[in-house]
Amino acid sequence: MSNSPVDQATCVRRRSGYTSVPNAVMSDTRLSIEARGLLALLMTFREGWVFRPNHLMEQCRVGRDKYYRMVGELKDLGYVSVVQTKTEKGEFLGTYWEINDNPCPENPYTGEPDTGEPDSGKTAHIRETNLLRETKDKTPIPPEGDLFSAESKDRRPEPDLIGDGFKEFWETIWPSHQRKTGRRDCEKVYRQACEGKHPKAEKVSPADLNAATRRYVSSVQDRQYLKGPLPWLRQPGWEPFLSADEPDRPKSYARRVLEAQKSGRLV
Repeated sequence: MSNSPVDQATCVRRRSGYTSVPNAVMSDTRLSIEARGLLALLMTFREGWVFRPNHLMEQCRVGRDKYYRMVGELKDLGYVSVVQTKTEKGEFLGTYWEINDNPCPENPYTGEPDTGEPDSGKTAHIRETNLLRETKDKTPIPPEGDLFSAESKDRRPEPDLIGDGFKEFWETIWPSHQRKTGRRDCEKVYRQACEGKHPKAEKVSPADLNAATRRYVSSVQDRQYLKGPLPWLRQPGWEPFLSADEPDRPKSYARRVLEAQKSGRLV
């Protein structure tokens, strides 16, 4: 299971259903338009909705930095509060996101009034937890009667093909002794390659990149000469191995000696 925050599942817990997004919330100019959109989206989630931050980033079409900046805006103005939960023994369980459609008292908003139905002042709760098994076995049902429901009625969270591809690259394909550190940096470069943002290479699919990685790893007879995954990705080391035909590579001195001994040319 990945320790990356964007891979962790998030479960929505609703105390009351939202039938509309208050106009006052959407008119709060202290929030960027992106943060207002994220807040509106969070308000559409119903009890039991499970999602991952990286899928939410894809839905909002934003990167990691922008996503956390948007969340930070909501926290700063009191629309989102984070509460840690612990067991009776003081062991950390996780965190709850409390979604409030009224800003906190220390950050009052006096902009345009809400012309819709008066809100109840109640809050919704979002629980951050590692529900990876649940997200695989259960497909969330889109909320009905809420904002965006017409668009999301038949939609399902799209799989993170790049994230899944990197997980296979890191945990299965690359030998373990070469991957003790640098996972986050490797994933960043891996994503750049698959998104067409690598400074030295053209866009490549996760499947092709992983296939090339397998060919490279199998081509190195002595594992001590295997490059680290990060410099290999930055090089980019996969390009010579994109073809199913393994490229002709010069044999090492030790390999040439071994073959000569086997053939009887060297005693």
